[in-house]
Amino acid sequence: MIKKLIGILVAVAVIAVIVIVFLRRDKFESMIRRDELPAASAPAVPAPVQPVVPVADSLTLGGADSI
Repeated sequence: MIKKLIGILVAVAVIAVIVIVFLRRDKFESMIRRDELPAASAPAVPAPVQPVVPVADSLTLGGADSI
């Protein structure tokens, strides 16, 4: 009887925790504000994009083929 009562109490507690988490899921507020973040954790600046250099072949150079 005692084990059954403890099992029911644990089940009710688990359901209550799940319901509370579900109801408060959109109310998260970080304790670290965006303007207080250290510089080391700031997003990195992306590297500059290298220009694409076209590959030259015998047709683009205008020379005769070696075959």
